[in-house]
Amino acid sequence: MLIGAGIIGTLESFNIPTESILAGGAILGLAISFSSQSLVKDLVNGSLILLEDQFAVGDVVDIDDVMLIRLWIKTAPMQQWTVGREFRRRVRCAFDQHNIQIGRPEWISHNTGWHSPNGNGDAEATGTRA
Repeated sequence: MLIGAGIIGTLESFNIPTESILAGGAILGLAISFSSQSLVKDLVNGSLILLEDQFAVGDVVDIDDVMLIRLWIKTAPMQQWTVGREFRRRVRCAFDQHNIQIGRPEWISHNTGWHSPNGNGDAEATGTRA
């Protein structure tokens, strides 16, 4: 603050108009404050989550009846794709064994006009169109 006042005072002593500089600085400060508003909000919220110890590493968080599990797998170099495919295959097999259905929104949006002749809703197997 003192440095800015010193610069403005020096410019005025040389008869340089400072009003436009002050107006430009005010606009720049306003733009910076509006653009950093969400950043500050997220920083405060994140700090409160950490300070209140709401979540721990490995917690499962339910969001609107959707379960999200984050998993980190350490692999050998250049093996991450193979390991990832095998992991997804094993998870899918385990879900199939326990009759856990994974939502597939693209089926709902793309196959709304499909139905099966026997009425059980198995459109993928029959391939008939309404």
